[in-house]
Amino acid sequence: MVHTILLVDDEQAYRNAVKRVLTDDQHRFLEAASGEEALALLESNTVNLVLLDLVMPRMDGFVFLEKFRGNGHWRAIPVCVMTAWSDGAKRRRAIELGADDFIGKPVDNVELETRIKSLLRMSQYQSELRDMNAQLETKVKERTQHLQASLDELKQRREESTRDSLTGVFNRRFMWEWLQPQLKHAQRHKVPLTCLMIDIDRFKDLNDAYGHHVGDEVLKHFSRVISKNLRESDIVVRFGGEEFVTLLPQCNLENGRIAAERIRQAVMHTQLPSLKTTQLTCSIGVATFDPVKPITGQKLLKQADKALYKAKNAGRNRVV
Repeated sequence: MVHTILLVDDEQAYRNAVKRVLTDDQHRFLEAASGEEALALLESNTVNLVLLDLVMPRMDGFVFLEKFRGNGHWRAIPVCVMTAWSDGAKRRRAIELGADDFIGKPVDNVELETRIKSLLRMSQYQSELRDMNAQLETKVKERTQHLQASLDELKQRREESTRDSLTGVFNRRFMWEWLQPQLKHAQRHKVPLTCLMIDIDRFKDLNDAYGHHVGDEVLKHFSRVISKNLRESDIVVRFGGEEFVTLLPQCNLENGRIAAERIRQAVMHTQLPSLKTTQLTCSIGVATFDPVKPITGQKLLKQADKALYKAKNAGRNRVV
């Protein structure tokens, strides 16, 4: 591997002295007589090490260090200061500005070769470490993206498994998973939970008269009307065929009947063009879980179904 060394010194003699020490073909030299020239060379070259004099015209080594370390692309490049100064304050300032090592002037060839090779090894190790980190970051990013894609796919599958494919509302599987902990919560906190069992009136007649494609349109429209007339905390479930269940947490029997009547009115006052003059209506049965006299979820739905049966027997298009 060929290392590129940037020599920054206004005295050609010192630059030549450095080049004489490292005469093998593993080193390439760039030369600058000032900090300004050095910065220009750095812009257009890849450098592995900077050998820097502090005393130079126009831009001295201190100003160069400040600008050099201020550039994020160059921060990993080691800098060795060549100076005749033994002043501790100046050396401390150079270190604070980003110098990694010092070589005294006049230059001792053995010391120079040793320091340069040591700094170049450090530069190579840092470069290898950066490459390894970059590869690791890429692998972590790829793995993270893969995991996120898997999570998104699982989430989508989970969503699909809990939704009715036609209407988009929840299915019975989700309802039973949701209902059991909700009933426990209601009993523990002494709050009611109301169930509405909703059925489209004479849906079979609609299907026979208009066809299944219109029947599907009716079901989708019906589910949207129900959802629009409930709270965000309530859930809508397609229980089967044209029958829907809505579950209303922290809702007593009276408020449940009010919600049911709101849904009945909304359904009755909407008209689908595909139904022509046929009016869409529904019947609704209401039952409430009383935390003082707790019952199972199956019992709650059975009570709501009995109320729905009464609503249909009483002439349909009503709430019981």
